[in-house]
Amino acid sequence: MRLGILFWALHRHGNPSPDPQANLVEARALLRLVAALPATCRGVTRALSAARASTLAESLAIAWPPSEGDSSAPTRVALLDRALSLVADHAVDPPALAARAAAHAGGSLAACVLAGVEALSGDEHAGVCAELADWIDVLETTAKVREFVAERLDSGTPIPGFGRLAGADPRAAILLEAAASFAPADRRLQRALDLVGFARGCGEPGLEVGLVALAAALGLPPGAPPF
Repeated sequence: MRLGILFWALHRHGNPSPDPQANLVEARALLRLVAALPATCRGVTRALSAARASTLAESLAIAWPPSEGDSSAPTRVALLDRALSLVADHAVDPPALAARAAAHAGGSLAACVLAGVEALSGDEHAGVCAELADWIDVLETTAKVREFVAERLDSGTPIPGFGRLAGADPRAAILLEAAASFAPADRRLQRALDLVGFARGCGEPGLEVGLVALAAALGLPPGAPPF
């Protein structure tokens, strides 16, 4: 993904256009490129199909096909769209600050997006999702999840993705409910829900927990979230 955005940045080198409409057109094209880039590892045909989709959620559904079933099924697309909408409301976090800093310095739209993506790759966000995803892969049973959480609580070690906010994160609750409704029998989703149930002593689940649970329910490939 970084290489794709970098190539765009090199191709469109220079300050943003003074015409807001021209910037809007380029921004839409750039977002569509970002959504379609994950499909490149699955072949040119799929990547082109993702790039031509009418919405970002449809692009991602095509780029991240499930192991079985229709990648563009309406329910699947709707859930991805919901996740995108919820992720957009994340205050002024480090990736947003990085993108704003690049914009303040007069960087191109692609440079701003690349700055945000690089900040997103750190442990604060993508790292939390990756760690949670690894846990639900390794902890294959409810008993193992219970034991894992108990060890963390006994040692006073925090569990990433929990207790980030003073109260409950409504976005996590929405995503967890959506995931449970979409694929209630999925093993990885069940381990994520087990983690939520046992880790209440570490605080309420955050957005990252909801994203990992939804990714499990949708059968997204490793590294798919955050959106």
